[in-house]
Formats: sequence, structure tokens, C-alpha cells
Amino acid sequence: MKISVLYAPFIIAFLLFTRAHGALAAETDTDKILKALDGICGDSWCEGAFDFHFQQVVMKPNKNETQIMFRMTQQYPVRLDWVVGQSFLAQINQRFYDVSCILPGYSTYDSIMQSEYRLHKEVYTALTQCIDSLEGRLMLVAKP
Repeated sequence: MKISVLYAPFIIAFLLFTRAHGALAAETDTDKILKALDGICGDSWCEGAFDFHFQQVVMKPNKNETQIMFRMTQQYPVRLDWVVGQSFLAQINQRFYDVSCILPGYSTYDSIMQSEYRLHKEVYTALTQCIDSLEGRLMLVAKP
């Protein structure tokens, strides 16, 4: 009898911990937005000169904006020959840029997402314009 009374607090703590851990493992709104961005990517932005990896979404209700952070990677195969007589070559395979787009006027999940898998058209359009602008700038910077 004493043993079961002694273990009761540990059992209760364990149950609370596992319940809390399960809640932490649930998909957040920002996870859903990232998943939607990745889903769109294959049919839109990712068909160009850059590959995209969407990393973080930060909704800022106090500023009424959302910041979407991502990495743009450009395949850049260049072979660099060194001074004649040296026994090695260098090669640059890709360049990457950590960038973000700030979307004013969208600061909540409901203002960004039309459904669980789809952005509102206005958000998609604003993000596309930002990405197009970034691509144009980075193409100028990335010229060998």
C-alpha cells in the first residue's frame, strides 16, 4: 500500500508530461503555412533558376505583417583553374542566399490561409512579387 502511494506523484507527473509532449508535437499554424508554401513551390517559384527551402514564418499581429524566411539556392557550376603548374582545381557548385519577404496586411493564420493546404490568392500574389524581385536582384549579383 505504501509503495503505490509513493509512486502516485511520479505516475501523475509522467501522465502530465506525456500529455504535454503530445500537445507540443501537434502541428502549429506556422507549420501548416510552411507545408502549403512547400506544396506551392513545385508548381511555381521552384521551376526557375533557384531552389527554395522555406524555413520559418513569423506572424506579427502588432505590426500587421508576416515575415517568411527562406533560402534560395542557385546551381552554379564553375571550374576555377589555378596557376599553371599547381596540381589542384577548385569548383563552386552552388550559391545560397538567406532571404525573407515581409507581407504587410497579413498577420494571422486566417488572413494567410484559404484552407489547410492553400494560401489566399492575395498572399500568394504578394509573395510571388517579392520572390520575383529577389530573383531579379540575385541574378545580377550572381553573375560570374
